[in-house]
Amino acid sequence: MQIIDIHTHIFPQKVELTAVSAIGAFYDKPGQMRHRGSTEELLAAMAAGHIARSVVFSTATKAYQVEDIDRFILRTTQQTPSLIGLGTIHEDYEDFVQELDFLQQNHIHGIKIHPDFQKFDLDAPPMLAIYEEMAARDMFLIAHIGDPRYDWSHPRRLARVAKLFPSLRCIAAHFGGWGVWPLGEELLAGLPNVYVDTSSTLAFSCSGQVLHAFRAFDRKKIFFGSDFPMWDPGQEVERLVRLDLPEDFLEDIFWNNFRDFYHYRPL
Repeated sequence: MQIIDIHTHIFPQKVELTAVSAIGAFYDKPGQMRHRGSTEELLAAMAAGHIARSVVFSTATKAYQVEDIDRFILRTTQQTPSLIGLGTIHEDYEDFVQELDFLQQNHIHGIKIHPDFQKFDLDAPPMLAIYEEMAARDMFLIAHIGDPRYDWSHPRRLARVAKLFPSLRCIAAHFGGWGVWPLGEELLAGLPNVYVDTSSTLAFSCSGQVLHAFRAFDRKKIFFGSDFPMWDPGQEVERLVRLDLPEDFLEDIFWNNFRDFYHYRPL
């Protein structure tokens, strides 16, 4: 069975320890991160977990970081064919049309945001202008969704975006609402342009909650994601397999669904 992990973070070597420490502190897990977030560690984890491809990205917490991060992702993926890169953007980044040009010209077709890290509302007016441009270009969005501590990434904000821009394909990370899964199901399941991934969900929810989410969302719109370096990709594969889902369902989640979604080039 082929596997693609559509939710992994990587960082340049000079900032990987700082970045991972900040993530651990944000989620009240200081010193508990399994990995540093390096490309080398991700590739080793992919090999150990028998994962063929991974989608990689990072997040600009300040507007001036956008270009450096996008070019780091581009360099890394150009050197490593098993990795598929996504760009980042920030609500305060003014030259977003030119940056989207750059990304598309270099075969990067999606943008990842984390509103809680970036400290802006997912549906803030500057972001709506960016989404409109992305939709016109057939670029997709993957967004961290949900956190009971904050409102920036509330599922209702993505629901609004999805309805305003019906041609913008949106991946709602963490089954549409980390820590607020019932809200994600209520507000996002059934929206025709919303997809979900399994990242940072399997370890937090009891199996009953997870199975309920699998039933709530269209099975063809669910992707496997590990949230490396928060979690080990191979262990996340094992968690999903242990749910005893039908074999054809697993094949869809692990590979077929994203293969069909990512129509820009064969995986």
